[in-house]
Amino acid sequence: MKHYDLIIVGAGIGGAAAAIVMAQAGKSVLLLEQSVVYEDRVRGEWLAPWGVAEVKRLGLYELLMKAGAHHVQRHVTYDESRTAAESEAHTARTRHARRPKRRLPMLS
Repeated sequence: MKHYDLIIVGAGIGGAAAAIVMAQAGKSVLLLEQSVVYEDRVRGEWLAPWGVAEVKRLGLYELLMKAGAHHVQRHVTYDESRTAAESEAHTARTRHARRPKRRLPMLS
Protein backbone atom coordinates (compact mmCIF):
# COMPACT_ATOMS: atom_id res chain seq x y z
CA MET A 1 0.00 0.00 0.00
CA LYS A 2 1.42 3.37 -1.04
CA HIS A 3 1.80 6.06 1.62
CA TYR A 4 1.04 9.71 0.84
CA ASP A 5 1.97 12.74 2.90
CA LEU A 6 -1.11 14.51 1.60
CA ILE A 7 -4.31 13.52 -0.19
CA ILE A 8 -6.23 16.33 -1.87
CA VAL A 9 -9.80 15.87 -3.08
CA GLY A 10 -10.67 18.18 -5.96
CA ALA A 11 -8.34 19.32 -8.74
CA GLY A 12 -9.77 22.80 -9.13
CA ILE A 13 -7.55 25.86 -8.84
CA GLY A 14 -7.15 25.47 -5.06
CA GLY A 15 -6.53 21.75 -4.99
CA ALA A 16 -4.20 21.83 -7.98
CA ALA A 17 -2.21 24.74 -6.54
CA ALA A 18 -1.89 22.99 -3.18
CA ALA A 19 -0.76 19.78 -4.89
CA ILE A 20 1.89 21.59 -6.95
CA VAL A 21 3.28 23.52 -3.99
CA MET A 22 3.42 20.47 -1.73
CA ALA A 23 5.00 18.29 -4.45
CA GLN A 24 7.61 21.00 -5.05
CA ALA A 25 8.28 20.90 -1.29
CA GLY A 26 9.11 17.21 -1.65
CA LYS A 27 5.86 15.76 -0.29
CA SER A 28 4.17 12.71 -1.75
CA VAL A 29 0.79 13.97 -2.96
CA LEU A 30 -2.27 12.16 -4.28
CA LEU A 31 -4.67 14.52 -6.11
CA LEU A 32 -8.15 13.09 -6.67
CA GLU A 33 -10.68 14.48 -9.14
CA GLN A 34 -14.16 13.08 -9.74
CA SER A 35 -14.43 14.19 -13.38
CA VAL A 36 -12.42 12.51 -16.11
CA VAL A 37 -13.55 15.08 -18.68
CA TYR A 38 -12.96 18.82 -18.30
CA GLU A 39 -16.22 20.75 -17.87
CA ASP A 40 -16.00 24.47 -18.60
CA ARG A 41 -17.86 26.01 -15.70
CA VAL A 42 -17.03 28.54 -13.02
CA ARG A 43 -15.80 26.79 -9.88
CA GLY A 44 -12.92 28.68 -8.40
CA GLU A 45 -11.15 29.87 -11.53
CA TRP A 46 -11.55 33.50 -10.52
CA LEU A 47 -9.06 34.99 -8.08
CA ALA A 48 -9.70 38.18 -6.19
CA PRO A 49 -6.94 40.78 -6.69
CA TRP A 50 -5.38 40.00 -3.31
CA GLY A 51 -5.12 36.36 -4.39
CA VAL A 52 -2.76 37.32 -7.22
CA ALA A 53 -0.02 38.06 -4.67
CA GLU A 54 -0.42 34.54 -3.27
CA VAL A 55 -0.31 32.98 -6.74
CA LYS A 56 2.91 34.90 -7.43
CA ARG A 57 4.36 33.85 -4.06
CA LEU A 58 3.59 30.21 -4.88
CA GLY A 59 5.31 30.55 -8.27
CA LEU A 60 2.14 29.78 -10.22
CA TYR A 61 1.44 33.19 -11.81
CA GLU A 62 3.24 32.55 -15.13
CA LEU A 63 1.71 29.08 -15.40
CA LEU A 64 -1.80 30.50 -15.00
CA MET A 65 -1.12 33.34 -17.45
CA LYS A 66 0.18 30.89 -20.06
CA ALA A 67 -2.97 28.81 -19.56
CA GLY A 68 -5.12 31.81 -20.51
CA ALA A 69 -5.71 33.59 -17.20
CA HIS A 70 -6.44 37.31 -17.16
CA HIS A 71 -4.97 39.53 -14.46
CA VAL A 72 -7.79 41.86 -13.41
CA GLN A 73 -6.38 45.15 -12.18
CA ARG A 74 -9.53 46.47 -10.50
CA HIS A 75 -12.35 44.79 -8.63
CA VAL A 76 -15.51 46.29 -7.16
CA THR A 77 -17.31 44.35 -4.46
CA TYR A 78 -21.04 44.96 -4.45
CA ASP A 79 -23.11 43.80 -1.51
CA GLU A 80 -26.10 44.70 0.60
CA SER A 81 -24.11 46.88 3.02
CA ARG A 82 -23.68 49.82 0.58
CA THR A 83 -25.15 51.26 -2.58
CA ALA A 84 -23.52 50.63 -5.96
CA ALA A 85 -22.21 54.20 -6.01
CA GLU A 86 -20.69 53.79 -2.54
CA SER A 87 -19.01 50.53 -3.57
CA GLU A 88 -17.56 52.12 -6.70
CA ALA A 89 -16.39 55.19 -4.76
CA HIS A 90 -14.76 52.98 -2.13
CA THR A 91 -12.88 51.08 -4.83
CA ALA A 92 -11.81 54.33 -6.51
CA ARG A 93 -10.33 55.52 -3.18
CA THR A 94 -8.43 52.27 -2.69
CA ARG A 95 -5.31 52.33 -4.86
CA HIS A 96 -4.14 48.83 -4.01
CA ALA A 97 -6.47 45.87 -3.74
CA ARG A 98 -6.55 44.58 -0.18
CA ARG A 99 -8.17 41.60 1.42
CA PRO A 100 -11.44 42.81 3.00
CA LYS A 101 -11.79 42.50 6.73
CA ARG A 102 -13.93 39.52 7.61
CA ARG A 103 -16.80 39.92 9.98
CA LEU A 104 -16.87 36.80 12.10
CA PRO A 105 -20.18 35.78 13.62
CA MET A 106 -20.40 35.96 17.39
CA LEU A 107 -20.80 32.59 19.06
CA SER A 108 -22.94 32.35 22.17
